[in-house]
Amino acid sequence: MRRQMASFAAAASLASVASGQTVVHGVCGNGDVIEINPVTGSGRLLGHSGVQVATGTSVGVRRGSGWGVSWTEILPFVIGDASPQTTLVWISPCTGQASSTATWTVQPAGGDVRAATGGIGAPLAGIWVVVNTPSSGGVLAHLDESTGACSPIGPTGRGDLVAMAQEGPLYAIGTENGGALYTLSTFTGAATLVGPCNFGDARSLAFLPDGTLLACGSNLIRIDPGTGNTTTIGPTGFADIRALSVTPGCVPPQLVCYANCDGHCNPPPCLNVNDFLCFQYRFTTGDPYANCDSSTVMPYLNVNDFICFLGRFATCE
Repeated sequence: MRRQMASFAAAASLASVASGQTVVHGVCGNGDVIEINPVTGSGRLLGHSGVQVATGTSVGVRRGSGWGVSWTEILPFVIGDASPQTTLVWISPCTGQASSTATWTVQPAGGDVRAATGGIGAPLAGIWVVVNTPSSGGVLAHLDESTGACSPIGPTGRGDLVAMAQEGPLYAIGTENGGALYTLSTFTGAATLVGPCNFGDARSLAFLPDGTLLACGSNLIRIDPGTGNTTTIGPTGFADIRALSVTPGCVPPQLVCYANCDGHCNPPPCLNVNDFLCFQYRFTTGDPYANCDSSTVMPYLNVNDFICFLGRFATCE
């Protein structure tokens, strides 16, 4: 069984490479979803998510093991402007439209989410958020996607953190004193200064597969994670970009079938018993992909998702 699980991970990785080049997605405060060229910074409108995020902070969540998302998955963002709850929204990298949401109660109580990042791979499983409270400033907390629990870790010592990304340690940018780059301890929450960071109006962070750290507001900026030094790559042509996420891009149209869990379609048939095993694995690991019926009532993953998968397998929906 372990060998089969490894083959599913390898299949997802290969399918990601096959689906296209690395794509940087951004979400603007008005809900527009754009594709951003990581070489020039120029952006193009992909679609409208229908999610208004201008009143709070949205943050890209990097999913999957290794650097990025599984090719079958869609682009998730955390919307942190609705205390006492925060919302995880899945957005299609093909159309830019939001497809489903899930909510969690924010802890510490009375705070609102200002920054977040996450993934399903150890050791940084789940979603890490910075919650700002009137009494204690920024507090690092952990969201468990499988249980919906939000657990405070500890104070960051900063009240100005606006974006996070993960690549080994957790990185964050703060706005005070012209801007600075920090790392955050996943054990205590404490922020450690890396260096001054002139990131302008950026409110989003993401890592490319090669370890390049990007920030974005209206311009795409490269940040040295060792020093905080910044280099402007170029204007996106858009304003108020609140989220960045790096994906392999849009799924090839011939492979868009949800039930093709393992990504195999050559040689056909695309759907076979391996997709059932793949779905079972994703279900047991708490992967949001397994929320087939898009339920928003906990527990999100239950027997109804297996029934849903059977139906979608039969119709290749």
